[in-house]
Amino acid sequence: MEREQNTQYLLKKWTLSIILLPFLGLVFAGLLWKGEYLTVIIFLVTVGAGLGWASFNYRQAGRLLQETSPQPLIDWYEKAFSKTKMADREAFLASSKALVYTLFGRFELARLETREITWEQQAPMVQASQFLLEALWAYLEKHDFQKGLGLAQTARKMADVSTAFPFAGVSIKGYEALVEIGEVLTGTPSLQTVSSLEAKLNQVSPYMKIVVAWGLESFYNRSGQSERAEHMRSLINRLGPYCYGVKPLT
Repeated sequence: MEREQNTQYLLKKWTLSIILLPFLGLVFAGLLWKGEYLTVIIFLVTVGAGLGWASFNYRQAGRLLQETSPQPLIDWYEKAFSKTKMADREAFLASSKALVYTLFGRFELARLETREITWEQQAPMVQASQFLLEALWAYLEKHDFQKGLGLAQTARKMADVSTAFPFAGVSIKGYEALVEIGEVLTGTPSLQTVSSLEAKLNQVSPYMKIVVAWGLESFYNRSGQSERAEHMRSLINRLGPYCYGVKPLT
């Protein structure tokens, strides 16, 4: 059911693009047939510049994650979301800011960000972000790993969607990683789980990469693999040196 609801939700978001793609294809074909190569080149350069700007913003968020305080990244998100008019802007902004506060160990501020959102009225994949946050709070703050695993499984179910949609694959892998971290923390991982989690270090967002490294660090420490654990801590310190929410488990 969640996949169907999320598909309908995303189709509404992408309807204009779906309609325009065939039209743009015909326009390109017409321009090339007429020999108007300059127009095509200008359009492609413009699209490339837009993608480059998006990539720059993605890297900028990663750089701000290395600041001593969460505030620069919080300000960046508020500025970025102020330019969008999507209906669920407030929910996405709240969950984004809450995730930043969570990584920096400001758990109360994280919870405050999400309290004004009526999550049950959102699409399942939007609700999933709230379950993700609650799973992280259980893992990182309360160390209630069994509860966190249950929340992570719910988040993964709520986020279910076809990976044919742009960027859906990265999102799904993040939710899958959250479940696998729970399995590691509860002492129920298989060798396949650990291998899958290790592979996801290069498949998820920088934020989730920090959480994955934290989960693997815990597993390596418990299994006597101190060098690997130190490597994970080094990775965390490089990506988010002041992310005190992901302190080593004792």
